[in-house]
Amino acid sequence: MTRHTKFVKDPGAVLAALLAAGPSVDAVTKVSGLSGRPRLRRVLMSDRRPLQLVYAQEDAVILAEHHGADCEAEAERLRASLGKSRRGLGGALDSGSVLADPASGLVLRRPGLDARLPGLRLLHDPAEARALIATIEGNDPGPVTVTLMAHRLGKRAVLRCEGADGRVRYARLRTDKSGSGTRAFSRHQHLWSVVKQDKALRIPEPLGQMPEMGIALFAELPGTAPSFEGCDGFRACHAVGRALNRLQDLQLTEIPEHGGMAEAALLRVWLLRLAQVFPSRAEAMAKALDVVCTALETTSTQAVPCHRDLHEKQILLDGPRAGLLDFDTLCLGHPAMDAGNLMAHLFLMEVTAGRPRAAFETAISNAMRHVPERDLRLWRRAALLRLCMIYAFTDMPMPQQGALQAEALIAHD
Repeated sequence: MTRHTKFVKDPGAVLAALLAAGPSVDAVTKVSGLSGRPRLRRVLMSDRRPLQLVYAQEDAVILAEHHGADCEAEAERLRASLGKSRRGLGGALDSGSVLADPASGLVLRRPGLDARLPGLRLLHDPAEARALIATIEGNDPGPVTVTLMAHRLGKRAVLRCEGADGRVRYARLRTDKSGSGTRAFSRHQHLWSVVKQDKALRIPEPLGQMPEMGIALFAELPGTAPSFEGCDGFRACHAVGRALNRLQDLQLTEIPEHGGMAEAALLRVWLLRLAQVFPSRAEAMAKALDVVCTALETTSTQAVPCHRDLHEKQILLDGPRAGLLDFDTLCLGHPAMDAGNLMAHLFLMEVTAGRPRAAFETAISNAMRHVPERDLRLWRRAALLRLCMIYAFTDMPMPQQGALQAEALIAHD
């Protein structure tokens, strides 16, 4: 699971213990100001970083990394690093910003504090955000209100920047040394040059970037989130179908590939992770996952441009047009990938909200011209299996997890 053996000697046992107990209530209260046990929203595993966990408590989010017996030393090192004047984060540090929890071996911190994301200084210095926008756009936006929208430790973050000029921009932050943000921004610029006047597909306008800070700036995309309820839900499906068909028609070549082989490899990695903590669940899913992976590995078709992370939170509706957000994972892939992923997330919405979404899945399927229904069912099932394994490492109620797994085990052909 990880090469950080000084942090995790037995990843399965450590994660099982964290899932059972979590951080101490006292540590959580000091970081969030709230009492009680937080909900585990996500577990993030990497070959290059310690085990990460994302907790939620009411409206507060707590980011955690497992450092075991080294957690107190790591918390002290982290506070010293974050407090360096060049990072511009010192004003956000207090006794509860970064905290070691020896009982769990976790280092807890509030979102917005990350030495690997230099662009986060904008969150704590709105005047610098104002200056950056003025530099990129050539016009002073006036005082800027900056809000943190998302933060994944050591990877990326999103800031909402609302200027006194009435305009909203979004700053996407990456590590300044990885180069991934610059490459993603270049791909987005090219995509924008093709679809900026399109009648079916809208994407955020790229405004500019500051690579030395890992910042890419985008205009706000107009529209409202789809409800997938009633007649509006069917209109949303039609608009999304038109947008995906348009995206697949584009002649894009200088983008990464992610086909069936790559998707199958990801599923197999997740099964290994699941087996370390929940061996009985992994055993129950192994046969179905092998069938799906074999089908993904042997299905061949012309690769087309794909979003690769399409779900309801990545969609905005503006009249008859659908706007899609977050093209960081833009790739060449199977024509059924995006629709299958969205259909799986619609079923997830059904499980969590208790309202049927099958009719909308059918509407999405019908909207995808030239994509065989069997392929859509395969990619939907692949996405369902992945969601089963992701949510196994959360506090999702067991009846909901059971319903998700039962659907994923239904044959796709």
